[in-house]
Amino acid sequence: MPPLGGAAAKDPARRGGPVTLPRWAADRFEVEADPELLRRLISDMEQHGGDLKPAECWMLPEQVACGPMSGLLDDWCGVIGQMPFVEQAAAGGEYAKRFRQAIEFAQAIDHSGMLTGVPPSTLAAAHWRVLDWNSLVDFSLITAFCPLPNQGARLLEIGGGFGRIPEFFSLAGYRNLKYVNVDAVPASLMYCHEYLRRRFPEKKVSVYLGQDRAAIADVDFLIVPAWRAAQALADDEFELSINIESFQEMSQPLVDHYIALLDRHTVKGGCVYMTNSRGYKFTGEYRFPAHWESVFRHRTLRAWTLDHPTEIFRKRGRPSPASHRVREYFYRQELQAAQCAIELAKRGEHNGRKG
Repeated sequence: MPPLGGAAAKDPARRGGPVTLPRWAADRFEVEADPELLRRLISDMEQHGGDLKPAECWMLPEQVACGPMSGLLDDWCGVIGQMPFVEQAAAGGEYAKRFRQAIEFAQAIDHSGMLTGVPPSTLAAAHWRVLDWNSLVDFSLITAFCPLPNQGARLLEIGGGFGRIPEFFSLAGYRNLKYVNVDAVPASLMYCHEYLRRRFPEKKVSVYLGQDRAAIADVDFLIVPAWRAAQALADDEFELSINIESFQEMSQPLVDHYIALLDRHTVKGGCVYMTNSRGYKFTGEYRFPAHWESVFRHRTLRAWTLDHPTEIFRKRGRPSPASHRVREYFYRQELQAAQCAIELAKRGEHNGRKG
């Protein structure tokens, strides 16, 4: 599909090449399931999953997992995330306020110029959803702090859902992207394969189920069950590693396991990008390696709990405790300010009702 608007914007953070604003078709999520692939994934999980099997709530009945892909958007993106921009733009009250704030936030950090001269109505006409705004925010923050090569950038993601990150980067102009999605949910693995294969018919998309690594050497998008990650990745390294809102649903042993996996497979000098609520199911420790330099730690408008940071680390060759200490202090100051704002807003609402 062609990009929106006129000339593509130049992103100074990239190593050459323009960026373009993605667009989608109205039937984007009308993707058929592959029941046979799902059964193979479930069988492989039962044989080899061990402690890396997903939580019971993610073990969906086959009639649900193989139903319309759009029926799983709530699990991947939430009720708000799947809403079309046209509905957000038309909503009143608090929704309208949040929508305006979201647009202003995205425009403020749009260093690539992707949104220049593009009104919300154009995004709505191009079938953008709120989840795509999240992808744009992820894209802007990642490319601001983690310059990636325009050709052949290598991305690793834990819990990549249906593949919105490689989709957005590819449509924005990152060519020959190499992407690996490590996930434990059979339905997500199956639909990631089907969605990306339909979205990018010119690319090689494959699921790894123990085949010889030579068979996946030329794959563009590789979908890997979590219990197969060590075998599939071997000693591969990536310029960018990602986790977005899935560690927050795990246990301490699993979070420790996946942080170690990200550390092992992120190239020295590469980046790790994370967004996870500290007030959801997992409230334990995030034991980041001492040699991960903290370069960004803030709440963004995508935060839906008070303590919900977006974080960017750069993998160094030596410990960097100072960056963690300073970022942590100022982040805690942000949380105090946010808590005060919430309490003042509640007090104002209460006084308004009394009046």
